[in-house]
Amino acid sequence: QQESLAEGFTLLLEENVEDEFRSVDALDSIAQYEDAWAQKLIALANGCRGRGKIVDAYLELLSSSLAGVPDIPKTARRLTINTQYGDIVIGDTTNNKYDGELFAVIDPGGDDTYNLKYAGIGHQTYIIDLVGKDTYNLPQNRISPYFFGSNMIVDMAGDDTYNAGSWTLGAGLFGVGILWDRAGNDRYFGDTFTQGAGCFGVGILRDDGGNDFYQAALYAQGFSFVDGIGILTDSSGNDCYYAGGKYKDILRYKDHYLSLSQGFSYGIRPKMSGGLGLLVDQSGNDIYVADIFGQGASYWYGLGVLADGGGNDQYLAFQYAQGAGTHMTLGILYDISGDDNYTSKGVSQGCGHDRAAGLLIDLNGNDNYVAYDLSQGAGSANGLGFIADIRGNDTYIVRSDKNTQGFGQVRRDYGSVGIFIDRGGKDGYSGGVGRDSTWWSDSKWGVGIDQ
Repeated sequence: QQESLAEGFTLLLEENVEDEFRSVDALDSIAQYEDAWAQKLIALANGCRGRGKIVDAYLELLSSSLAGVPDIPKTARRLTINTQYGDIVIGDTTNNKYDGELFAVIDPGGDDTYNLKYAGIGHQTYIIDLVGKDTYNLPQNRISPYFFGSNMIVDMAGDDTYNAGSWTLGAGLFGVGILWDRAGNDRYFGDTFTQGAGCFGVGILRDDGGNDFYQAALYAQGFSFVDGIGILTDSSGNDCYYAGGKYKDILRYKDHYLSLSQGFSYGIRPKMSGGLGLLVDQSGNDIYVADIFGQGASYWYGLGVLADGGGNDQYLAFQYAQGAGTHMTLGILYDISGDDNYTSKGVSQGCGHDRAAGLLIDLNGNDNYVAYDLSQGAGSANGLGFIADIRGNDTYIVRSDKNTQGFGQVRRDYGSVGIFIDRGGKDGYSGGVGRDSTWWSDSKWGVGIDQ
């Protein structure tokens, strides 16, 4: 049963760059095969309930074990113990290299390199590194070795580099994955389902400080799949988040890529709901770059949230982004302060589509919003779109004046609601129906207010 679940959920999550060259018939055959797997997985996954207590106990144990940093003498010598679960290693303060199947490592110092390799599933890895500019090379198996397992990396200090394929860097697949970096200017590289991702489990990436760089292709940076919780939280620093650039969105565009990241939740329509995907950046002048689906968005019965605490931030995406919900779900982008720039093409910036809700809320700062259509408080197909900017001298630019800035259409015998609110400041508008210090209602179920 475990092997079937591992194979099935890997199949549902993995993408192939070769798909853009396949025929329509071939793609349809693949879709039918995946749909059959999804139906089979529903019954199998129902037998895997009750993991909540295990997750809670794991997090409590982790918190208590890291309450104080142990004092390890500089003269400590490296010690290795072989076990059936992998090697247990206590390192020294030199530049160490750790290879193979590791179960537990405590390293007191040095610029270290970790090369982790495993076969099969159900593995456990626990690493605590106290100081040094370290490099972590994580497994790049097609099926995660941590399916039905757990992995935890805690790096106390240093400018570190994390290299991974898929399924690691704070990823929980029917288990728990935690990566906690407490200091340093760090770099994180991954492919799919990484950097705070959860499916029938919990995945957390926590970074406590530094100017950090996060790069992934798909399902990453605060991503949740079925019955999962995925969280990426960064406390401070001028950080850069990039998701996309590898797997083309071949159903819609020839020149855009899927992201489904940066506070995103994803379910399999109509069979399985999503979970909770959360990206929280507390401070700093940050840059967020995604393409199709991302930045506080969700698809099919989930919750995706991107929350930024402060700083002059840049949000760049193309579609289904920046507070967007599609198909009975909720997406939220929440920015507390700073002079921010939001740029997207459409179904973005507070847009809800098909009985879903999308919210974009900015509390303070002189902000700029740029979109093409179906954005800035737009409700589509019985959805709710909501955008609110509370303070600051803001600029709103759109290409279409038909379905933006407080737009709600009649659809399927009842309404779609679009709400646009700007509470203060001297604001500028271009291309749409909005105006400073007035209100408008150019669609049956839409309204805009600028105070």
